Amino acid sequence: MSAQFLSVDVPDQITAAVFLEAPAQSIVLLQAYIESHESLGAVRTLNRTQNLLCILSTRDMLGSLLDFLFSVRDTCPWREARTVDKALLEFYRMVPSGNVDGQSD
Repeated sequence: MSAQFLSVDVPDQITAAVFLEAPAQSIVLLQAYIESHESLGAVRTLNRTQNLLCILSTRDMLGSLLDFLFSVRDTCPWREARTVDKALLEFYRMVPSGNVDGQSD
């Protein structure tokens, strides 16, 4: 189990974000599972049409989150996000358009 198999973004020294695609019913179940495990992360749906979601966590909890995701994969199907739209990434990172690296102009 490694982050190399998942779409993971680590935008700063604290935050980690995992991007997944899952059927709608799995998104609801994943959210319930993750909320029941305190401090694993927070699930955010980024695109309902594509069933794209982001799980925001901390870098310290990333290993635990990945272990958890792989442990529930049989009962709660998901897959790595194939593409994460640049605009969605900018929105989630709260970075102005055209400045994805987070550096100020």
